[in-house]
Amino acid sequence: MLRYESKNISFLELWFDAPAPSRHDCPADVLRYRQRPDPLPGSQGAPFHTLLVDLQQPESEIFAAIRNTTRAKIRRAETQDRIDCYMLDETSETVRGEFCARYLEFASLRGLPDVDPDRLHILADRRMLALSSASTTDLGTIVSHAYLISRGRARLLHSVTARRYDDQTTIRQSAGRANRLLHWADMKHFRLQGIHTYDFGGWYEGQEDRERLGINKFKEEFGGRHVCEHDGVVPLTWKGKTFMTLSRIVGGRGR
Repeated sequence: MLRYESKNISFLELWFDAPAPSRHDCPADVLRYRQRPDPLPGSQGAPFHTLLVDLQQPESEIFAAIRNTTRAKIRRAETQDRIDCYMLDETSETVRGEFCARYLEFASLRGLPDVDPDRLHILADRRMLALSSASTTDLGTIVSHAYLISRGRARLLHSVTARRYDDQTTIRQSAGRANRLLHWADMKHFRLQGIHTYDFGGWYEGQEDRERLGINKFKEEFGGRHVCEHDGVVPLTWKGKTFMTLSRIVGGRGR
């Protein structure tokens, strides 16, 4: 459960199947829920699709469910590319700042929204953040991942590939192998930490966006199962209701 403020509106954010407080006991203007099994009554929301990997299985079975070609790339990344994977100190402001800087460069190239440093700080402060990276001695950091940790689930928030690896085909292929190795290394780490579910943080249910369909295919290489969960908001005060009304108006103009 996260509580934060934005533009003088207070939010209480619930992830996954966290118990929802009653409206009278909720100290916020807006209750926001993410990836809930079922939508909350009186909420405004939308379905959220994602892929989940069960980490309660033996490690050998999790690895066996990964596609053969992907397993080969993971092994090559370890043995030939000599890529090392690390969990980073998410409590370090310097480490988080370096991650945000890498993501800014990555996002600007792809037209993605920037990462919110304050949000990462809030997650780290509540022991709900995990950061990892894959690197080599020669190339430095190649890929970085950020996760939200809650209720036995590690949910991928951001995946960043260093911009300098977009240019040369051979290095780009090495970066792709590094990313696959890092996902696998993260799964093994979380499994040992008692995390029961690895969440890829989204799955595109449409058919039009070719880039997002390509991301689907990448995630599907690791097996897992597709689930449909729910995101939504519940206004709790007059400020919350006003915020939601204005959000709908602005959203309608955007469309």
